[in-house]
Amino acid sequence: MKTKNKFVPKDTRENSSNPFKPALIGALSAVICTLLLSLLITLLILRSPDPDNLTKPSAYLILALSLLCAGIVSSRISKRNLVSCALSGGIFALIGLFVHIAINGGTGFFSILYLSFPLISTLSGMIAGPKDKKRGTKFTKRKF
Repeated sequence: MKTKNKFVPKDTRENSSNPFKPALIGALSAVICTLLLSLLITLLILRSPDPDNLTKPSAYLILALSLLCAGIVSSRISKRNLVSCALSGGIFALIGLFVHIAINGGTGFFSILYLSFPLISTLSGMIAGPKDKKRGTKFTKRKF
């Protein structure tokens, strides 16, 4: 019968070895956030006098907020694992790329934008990661 070691920190026992579960949950939350923001912003754009000028900026805003959501959710679940933040951005990029290819039938400049998704979600995970009361953040800081 195995017993849990009380002296091992909880962070090393849970979610530290497997970054895929928090990454999948983060990517799923980004997809849900994208769908909800698309509906909300569509309703706002339809009320504007010139909706053609607002479509591209609103698409970029939706992507940025969805990536922030992915990074925040995966960093909160994984407790200090930035790999899961990058994986959630990568999974969301693959989903977006497949949808883009399915709708447009090819790639273009917008598909190059998907390469920055893991970086953006990792940065959002670093910014909104779990905080430590004494030092301000739980991520290790390196001195150069």
